[in-house]
Amino acid sequence: MTNENKNSKGNRVLIIDQDNVRRGMVALTMSESEYQLEFATSPETGLDLLRALEPDVVIVGQDTAPADICQRIRAQQAGSSCLVVLMDESFEDEREGETQAEGSGADTYIPFPFERRLLEQRLAAGQNCDVFQ
Repeated sequence: MTNENKNSKGNRVLIIDQDNVRRGMVALTMSESEYQLEFATSPETGLDLLRALEPDVVIVGQDTAPADICQRIRAQQAGSSCLVVLMDESFEDEREGETQAEGSGADTYIPFPFERRLLEQRLAAGQNCDVFQ
């Protein structure tokens, strides 16, 4: 897939989270005109979508065993170049978010719920590039 096709609709984001409410709120927070959103309710479905979609970002909910799923994401070719973000209510405490992200192999974290601006800041900082700016 070329970069032109890769970014034709916007940044591809895969959200792996079992909670319907969180998935819905993420969808409302992120504009579909700027992000191509895909959702998975289980790690297995998420890994299948990871291979098929090659997303730019994977957001992992805490109820999906983040250390295990982050390791499995990184083991995939498509997962070696994407940004992995943990999402959880407990990450209002930034130390908790940093500790969990570092311990699981994620690139960064966001608290839930979050504002779009915070998400964009974390994505831009995590990628060290202008893809999300």
